[in-house]
Amino acid sequence: MRPKKVNGNFNLRWIFGGHIYLLFFLLGAILTQQKSNKNHETLTNLNDQLVIGEIADPPVKSEKTVKCVLNIRGAKNNPNNYRDWKSVEGKAIVFLEKNNLAEKLNIGDYISFQPEFKDVPELKNPFEFNYKNYLSFHLINQQTYLKTSNWKLLHQEEHNSIYAFADLVRRKMIFTLEQLGLANNELAVASALILGYTNNIEAQLKSAYSSSGAMHILSVSGLHVAIIFMLFNGLLQFLDKIKYGSYLKGFLLLVILWCYAILTGLSPSVMRSAAMFSFVVVGKALNKKSSFFNTLSASAMLLLLFNPFLIFDVGFQLSYTAVAGIVLMQPMFGNWYTPKNWLGNYIWELITVSIAAQIATFPMALFYFHQFPNYFLVANLFVIPLSFGILIVGVFTLAFSFIPQLALYLGIVLKNLVFSLNWIVL
Repeated sequence: MRPKKVNGNFNLRWIFGGHIYLLFFLLGAILTQQKSNKNHETLTNLNDQLVIGEIADPPVKSEKTVKCVLNIRGAKNNPNNYRDWKSVEGKAIVFLEKNNLAEKLNIGDYISFQPEFKDVPELKNPFEFNYKNYLSFHLINQQTYLKTSNWKLLHQEEHNSIYAFADLVRRKMIFTLEQLGLANNELAVASALILGYTNNIEAQLKSAYSSSGAMHILSVSGLHVAIIFMLFNGLLQFLDKIKYGSYLKGFLLLVILWCYAILTGLSPSVMRSAAMFSFVVVGKALNKKSSFFNTLSASAMLLLLFNPFLIFDVGFQLSYTAVAGIVLMQPMFGNWYTPKNWLGNYIWELITVSIAAQIATFPMALFYFHQFPNYFLVANLFVIPLSFGILIVGVFTLAFSFIPQLALYLGIVLKNLVFSLNWIVL
């Protein structure tokens, strides 16, 4: 008598599923352990040594310091012995005394210094946001302050990193916006909304966006990626009429989505959106349809394979929770009322989407930030349409910046849109 196949017996279906869950659990444990061992080194052992580090993120300028996140690359005990280098892997935050040289640092630059690393300080107030814990999930546990005399820039002829190249392009685009007349709060918000650069936003303006429930506009997320997808999907619609055009369209959309994701800094929300839309693009190109939650889960798994610590990132958690909440609850809220015209339908859809997203995310917002945006419903009625317009006009402004007269008019429209957005939020 031939034995029954496990996958052919409905009563034993749990065995296959159980093994799949176990496999993914073990894979996650192995990836997390490898990532932790590779990056989690006690950098206090390097105190009083000569250390070399590479700038990993765009430096953040404040009144007296320039904050840099460094990937530590090497160290040596004897500064006079050039053969005494040892390879070191780890991440740290370095606060540089502000001067002209520190302000010109970019992603990919290497600096040498003699540090006095200290552990990131503990919480100062009960129940406040645990910044130390947040940094530890980004594999950062130490920080140091350097005076001008304690560090040197190691000059490089070129930066080969894709992140350095993306940062260079982004800074040139911000300079282009500045040349077209945007300044101060208008330039800061336009840079954040279009290009994901948030370092120039004043604390008071950022607080206003947070309190009004419009903070999601300033951090490039699924909304922005969706707008970029819809814009270029429409512009490339003609390719569907050409033989094999759907494949070419799919390839171009993937390139555009990921170029935009890299340009905006590859935040967890952007990577989630880019990965999710990538699955949608591939599915459409191959004429395949799938469950939305399968696509969402596949994008999460792909990102966690790349960096398992993303599961602890607040932005990652809020992004996936908001999307899942919108898909699950918005249709139910939408059925409560049926408007009789397109304007009413548009407003009702914005309201139901906002309510669904807030219901899904407010437990996390209370847990992490201890606040609830009371004005989110009113704010989103205005800020979402305005942000849509700002992103579209901003893309065309940068795309046609080589035509001075056209770029100037587009710049004026963009400036007025951003001014209106800031005024409403404030």
